[in-house]
Amino acid sequence: MSENEKVAFMCAGAQKSGTTTLFGLLVQHPDVCLPVQKELYFFCDDRLFRKGYGWYEAQFDCNGLKGDITPDYMLFDKCVDRIHGYNKDMKLIFILRNPAERAFSHYQMKRKDTEERKQ
Repeated sequence: MSENEKVAFMCAGAQKSGTTTLFGLLVQHPDVCLPVQKELYFFCDDRLFRKGYGWYEAQFDCNGLKGDITPDYMLFDKCVDRIHGYNKDMKLIFILRNPAERAFSHYQMKRKDTEERKQ
């Protein structure tokens, strides 16, 4: 795959920080190509990374500016070298959130999950 066909941007972020909302908005844009699955985990999961760049690029079955939204990429040091090895010109987007607001949102999500299981 040529440099201009490679995945051009990726987004990482804290849980409950808005990566799912960003994915939902970008997937609607006709000039942006995202995989069907939001979180590929390619650069942080050793088993997936061993499948190679061909497997990774096959996840993008569309035309346009290719992007990967996997929040966990900011959690593992190995991702930095792997991403740079794939595309040294990769554009990185990090979504962060006020820690107290993020924690409360996470608590609400877990509480809702627990209440739904009781029914």
